[in-house]
Amino acid sequence: FGNPLDHILISTFSRCIAFVVLLVVTGKVGLAMGAEELGKYSASPYKIVSFELAKTEKTAGDIIKEWGGVGKYLAKKEIIIDFGFILCYVALLGFVCFWLADSQKGMWTSPAWLALGWSMPIAGLLDVIENIALLRMLDMDKGASSNLAGIAFWTALPKSIITTYFAVIPIAMVTFIMLVGFLLKVIR
Repeated sequence: FGNPLDHILISTFSRCIAFVVLLVVTGKVGLAMGAEELGKYSASPYKIVSFELAKTEKTAGDIIKEWGGVGKYLAKKEIIIDFGFILCYVALLGFVCFWLADSQKGMWTSPAWLALGWSMPIAGLLDVIENIALLRMLDMDKGASSNLAGIAFWTALPKSIITTYFAVIPIAMVTFIMLVGFLLKVIR
């Protein structure tokens, strides 16, 4: 697996534009997910994240029961919007990782950034599986299933590790690279 940026968006300027567009679109879709407040409940202090990480039928069922009809509706809406967010964050984070890999060719870090870039679609697939399990539980009459709660948990966990722990670093690095590049052009 090579770097897709070897063939597209060659100039730094076009990459900067693509980065800003991806960042803005991802941010807008991310904000749309939380536009209608699901609210904190005792069973779900971290809102939808508590449901994603419920792990057991009882915990997931307690959350669904406490949410009631309006909460279930808002949770479904947030999960459906999350499908769009998945496409956005996979594109954004993958792009950033591939850009870093390209900017560090010949260094030991380049293959690591490539691997991380190619791991983003895996994180996205895990997120899709998690969302399907959550939606299925929200549609069940009894409110939850141990199999679906387990699927949601065990797909949410690695997805969160891939995206959360590795997302902040590449985005911060690309932002730094963009700022330094801009400042060097201004100084010259």
